[in-house]
Amino acid sequence: MEEIKIEKLPEAKVLLVTATPIITPEQFDLLTEGQDAIVFLVFATGTSPERLNNIIKKRTQEGTPIFLVSNNPGDNHGIIKITYDVQVESSKAGAIPLEKVNVNNLEEIISEIKKQFLTGKKGIELAHAVQNVFSYKEGEEKPVPGWENPNEVKKQKDLTRSTLRRLGLSEIDIEKELIKMGF
Repeated sequence: MEEIKIEKLPEAKVLLVTATPIITPEQFDLLTEGQDAIVFLVFATGTSPERLNNIIKKRTQEGTPIFLVSNNPGDNHGIIKITYDVQVESSKAGAIPLEKVNVNNLEEIISEIKKQFLTGKKGIELAHAVQNVFSYKEGEEKPVPGWENPNEVKKQKDLTRSTLRRLGLSEIDIEKELIKMGF
């Protein structure tokens, strides 16, 4: 009788970490140690606490890909443009913003990481493969963030104007407030 040989495929250790205002570098360091990949659920705009950047850099230099995923369930896309200059450092430290997916797609993201891992990809090769799956390609149209979409800005301005009227402000005071708010 022929012996049946069973070989267990390696399973990728993928950690999902959520950015919070109170997470410390020590906690982030401890949580992320020894992982094959990290899905970092960051604030809706694609930013994370700046104090974690040294650990992000440490992990990416060790060869652990860190994927930034927007925690904005109201959108149908991921991180298009990180806007707050002081917080783009996580990306500069080596973390990879995923454009086409967000918190609504966590299962798909983790499944793709594991699939790519099973093909032998690790470290930077794994990072590039996953990034390629969830990035806009040449010729594909990226969504415009609401703060850059003139129609969205107009809607917000009109809504704010209406609210200020209901609060009893004069038209002159409304215009002053709108200017203060950046409209």
